[in-house]
Amino acid sequence: ALQDSQPERLEAFSQDLASTGLEKTDLKELLDLFEHASTFGSLIQIPQAFAKKLSDLESKLNTAVESGDIFSQQSAQELLPLVQQAKLLAKQYDAVIANPPYMGGKGMNTALKDFAKKKFPDSKSDLFAMFIERGFTWCKDSGFNSMVTMQSWMYLSSYEAIREKLLNDRTFSCMAHMGNGVMGIAFGTAATVMLNNHISHYSGSFSY
Repeated sequence: ALQDSQPERLEAFSQDLASTGLEKTDLKELLDLFEHASTFGSLIQIPQAFAKKLSDLESKLNTAVESGDIFSQQSAQELLPLVQQAKLLAKQYDAVIANPPYMGGKGMNTALKDFAKKKFPDSKSDLFAMFIERGFTWCKDSGFNSMVTMQSWMYLSSYEAIREKLLNDRTFSCMAHMGNGVMGIAFGTAATVMLNNHISHYSGSFSY
């Protein structure tokens, strides 16, 4: 389970770890990323520039844990799990496979609504659509993003922007569009495999 950070403790962490050479700006970014970790979960995206700093951050925090200073040790031990979860979320894979959760805007709290509008403006209508987009950032450039989702993204006007983005920027390798009752689900679903780049004139495989 992802742990929430405590951004209000930035100054204390910075002072306790001053001897490690950790940049205050890096600490702030780490704390800001995970302020609502238990709410946003794995929708949190780690910027590439920050991801490159994580090994160095981890090394400096481990040095602080081994130091004789109790304040440095305690702060480092609190921050290390945040660095480790950032490293996990920053990983990229050959294939991403998921049946993401569903939740429309009415079910979201204020923090999640604001996060969705800011980070996923084209897919903010439902969690499952946000996870379709999030899946591509887990993919390597040549990776496949494979999702079993509700079918609504295929035709509702609220998903027009994400449809255009998928058609223009990605490649549909194959899709099985399934009616009601498949796998015991009471609504239509789509099992879709998409390539994480666009291949012009690619001929996908589709079935209903």
